[in-house]
Amino acid sequence: MFLLFGLLWMLDGNTNVEVVKEFENPEDVSEDYLNFPYSFDMSQDGRLYVIDRWRHRLMIWNNDGSFNTGVGSKGKGPGEIYFPMKVAVDDKHVYVWEPLRRLTLFDLDGKYIKNINIPKIQPRVFGVLKPNLFLMGTQVPTQKGMFYVIGTQDDQGKTVEQLGQWKNEAVIKMEKTGIESAIFGPDIDIQRDDKGNWHFGCSAEPFLYQVGKDGKVSGKKRFEIPAGPPTDDEVTLATTMTFPKHDGSRIDFSKMKGMKLVTDRDKSFYTHFMVKGDKALFVQTPLGGHVGMGNGFSQAVYYVNDFNTGKVLSRGTYEFAEDTQILYRNGRILGLVVNEDDEIDVRELKLKEF
Repeated sequence: MFLLFGLLWMLDGNTNVEVVKEFENPEDVSEDYLNFPYSFDMSQDGRLYVIDRWRHRLMIWNNDGSFNTGVGSKGKGPGEIYFPMKVAVDDKHVYVWEPLRRLTLFDLDGKYIKNINIPKIQPRVFGVLKPNLFLMGTQVPTQKGMFYVIGTQDDQGKTVEQLGQWKNEAVIKMEKTGIESAIFGPDIDIQRDDKGNWHFGCSAEPFLYQVGKDGKVSGKKRFEIPAGPPTDDEVTLATTMTFPKHDGSRIDFSKMKGMKLVTDRDKSFYTHFMVKGDKALFVQTPLGGHVGMGNGFSQAVYYVNDFNTGKVLSRGTYEFAEDTQILYRNGRILGLVVNEDDEIDVRELKLKEF
């Protein structure tokens, strides 16, 4: 089955993608069957942690790919999870971010420990520098427009330091009558490399910043990342994508009242990045992907750069079936594919050049 699946991925035109590991589907389909996986991370020993936004669950797989357990249920009490947004794992704990402006903390086996309230921020991305210091990126409305902000927060919800701020050029116009948004607008991302170093960036610029365990910026690197206007095929892709909803219907941005997709703006430098060894990976996919919309991940152009010189080493593309999600987290790539039984197959992937 594994070999057949791997061949199907290759035969689908994705010769740059390899299947590293497959994770078995949970047997208890009533509770632990994946519905809308939203974010993932892996522990140092290779265990996989996935949050399901619509099932309000944290799913855990063992490092051999076997399913371990699912924890949590919908709610706002201790040990409960409410529409989880992001998950992060350090050497001892699992942190699940919820729209309640709190982190729910579990041990690596899924046992509930406590909640950490961070009332002043709703992060789009976050990382754990140490148990009482978090690297967080959010979006802040001001009189001059929407701004992306990345900074550090302690475990009491106090802002320690702002590390970067950029205007959100993805939003061209925001009025009471609607929003105009670029199809390849910039976003922010936070990633840990395979050596344990943290990096952040805003794709409005071709830079990555490195952050130390103390929460201070310790370095900045520039990369040669081709951008320019989207191609005709990319415009067609971005303006015809639809996304699944939990009730079985679909979201179509091109037909959504009050939403206008702007196609004549240059692409941002990336929508996702990762750093591993002496290489950096930059992925460009329509409509970003941090919001968790499936099709935003299914097709992309990517560049592999030398981390030290910033120069491009190779370019590649991938294209998977509609509703496939390709997620990037701390040097690992996860593929989530809907199979013929309407179940979501989970696979760890690798790009050959990275």
